[in-house]
Formats: sequence, C-alpha cells, structure tokens
Amino acid sequence: MPFPKGKRILQAVAQFKSRKWPSKDIEILADKIAEFFQERNEVVSGGVVTEGTGTSSSALMIDATALASVLNGRLMAAIAAQDDADLFATAGSIGQAIYEDGSDASGISLANPAEAFVTLVVCNTDGAGGASEDDNDAPILVAVVSGTSGSLGTSHLTSQQVQDALDASTDVHDGVTGWAHVCQVAWARTGAATYTVTVVMNRNNVPQGA
Repeated sequence: MPFPKGKRILQAVAQFKSRKWPSKDIEILADKIAEFFQERNEVVSGGVVTEGTGTSSSALMIDATALASVLNGRLMAAIAAQDDADLFATAGSIGQAIYEDGSDASGISLANPAEAFVTLVVCNTDGAGGASEDDNDAPILVAVVSGTSGSLGTSHLTSQQVQDALDASTDVHDGVTGWAHVCQVAWARTGAATYTVTVVMNRNNVPQGA
C-alpha cells in the first residue's frame, strides 16, 4: 500500500483498521509505520508565509522564509526565501497555479468584489507531467485555487481536493508523487484597487476535512 500523497504519517496511521489477531496486527502496524515514514511528505523547516507587496486583481504577492521539505521520503533541495513573489507567475520556485479542476489558473483576475481561497503546497512536480524524485531535487511551490475560472469556490480545499486538482492537471502537475501543505490564503478584492490577504499556516498536512 503506497503512502497516501499529501498526508502526514499520523493521519495515515489513524486510518489503519484492525482485521487480524492483536499480535499479528501489531506487526502489520509497525511495518506500515516504517513504510509511511520512509515515504513521508512534510515541511521540515521554514516556509513561513506572509503578505508581500504589490497584490492586485491578478497577482497574489507573498514573502516566505526558506523552506526545507521531505517529499515521498526524499530530502529535497531547499527553496530559497521569497520576496514579493507572485503565486500566479510561473517563475523560479513558483510553479503554474491551477484551479480545483486542474486547469491553468495563472490568468486569474478577481472581480470587484470577489474572494479566492488558495492553498499553497510544496510538491515534487517537474511542471511537465512528471516528478522530481531524487534526493536534493528541486521542489516547487504551487497555488491551488478553490473552484474554477468560471466560478470561484467559497472555502479552502480539503487535502483530497488538492490531490484531485493535481491529478487533473494533465501534463503539468499530474505526475506528483509527494506534496505537503504550506499554508492557506484568502485573497479578497474589496474595491477598485483595495485588497485583503489573510494567510493561515497549515504546515505538515494538518487535515482539512480530508
């Protein structure tokens, strides 16, 4: 049984169901814990996100501390600190943003008024439908937007919805074999040029109704 992508170890272990005699089940559980640990996904350090400067109807700007992660059991290269990085501009450590249905969200533009619920994840996508799965490979930050280009969602995505979005992003992020939550962002346009950005930290795959 492969490690559930996008889940932390305790979340996966909590789903273990006992079906055998206790002594045998203890052996099975121990094996699964070891297996899950080897294939774990987590933010090891850093990745503290705050609002950046320059947010507009089409740009969600963030600052972030350097981030270290383990994805699918591999220690990845660190993502450098971000300074006024636009989550919807594919460049450097920022991958193509996607909507909940897997479609390209890089052209997003908030109406007046409107609010978008964005989940930021770190994942081992190569941005072209494959995965970077070797030690010290470069991970990428990906913004996943609740809803679609035609109808934005009204709440943050669950872990399963994030996984489904990645799977649906054909030839972009559908090859991901490991990802972890970094944070959730509520991005609202409240006037002609007025925006509010609320960042909620959600590291290490704290389950959101998954």
